[in-house]
Amino acid sequence: MKTLLLASILIACRQPSSASTSTTWRELSVGVTDCHVDATPGDGIDDRAALQEALDRGCADLGPGDFEIVTPPDRIGIGSLGIIKLVAGSTLRGAGPSTVLKFSGDCNHTDWSGLYINSDDVMISDLTLDTSDLANTEEQTHAVNVKGPAAHLTIDSVWFRHP
Repeated sequence: MKTLLLASILIACRQPSSASTSTTWRELSVGVTDCHVDATPGDGIDDRAALQEALDRGCADLGPGDFEIVTPPDRIGIGSLGIIKLVAGSTLRGAGPSTVLKFSGDCNHTDWSGLYINSDDVMISDLTLDTSDLANTEEQTHAVNVKGPAAHLTIDSVWFRHP
């Protein structure tokens, strides 16, 4: 039986302490000077490593176009969780619905997550997540998977294309 969860977000959040406050996008971006992603949209080359590298620095700003994110073969068989991981304090921004993260690859009948969040103060905004080119997704498919504890998350103006 095929289970497909449209735009699923699995959340196991901890209760914020009285000392915690909400962080704004502007506060997260302070001190981060290079949000450039070394990837060219629409060139047919896997942009996964370039996107992950930018997010590991703290932010990734993408222009319009299709960015290819291929499920790596080494993730198959162990559960394809976290193709792209968003670290604490990271931001992923597009230029609107014309910025597309186009996920593809053989999921080998395992759970699959495109954007994986398990930390605080993460923001995703202004892009489209397209999972229509994934194969063998007979298990759970999550364009965004939030697995806590995680607090102060913002997902704003994100469009989803699931088959």
